[in-house]
Amino acid sequence: MSEFTKYVVGLDNRINYHDNDFIVVWQGRAFEIDGTLTVHEITDFAAIGAGSDFALAALHLGKTATEACEVACKLSVMCELPVVTMFDKEGQ
Repeated sequence: MSEFTKYVVGLDNRINYHDNDFIVVWQGRAFEIDGTLTVHEITDFAAIGAGSDFALAALHLGKTATEACEVACKLSVMCELPVVTMFDKEGQ
């Protein structure tokens, strides 16, 4: 976790990992990391941030992760389009 926090701060030194949650995918498994650096494996659906309730509902209705983020952006005044992903259209 110390390496992860160094990486996050290295991306942008304004990021305070104590005030943020992260979802990390590693070796085909997903993990949620909270501000206290507690790690929980995600075994079903998870969403973080201001639009998480909207995103979770969309995931439960069969939407993809990107679509769920788009739904959250459309319904939450705290979220904004565009959604930027780090994977291609096939999810690879």
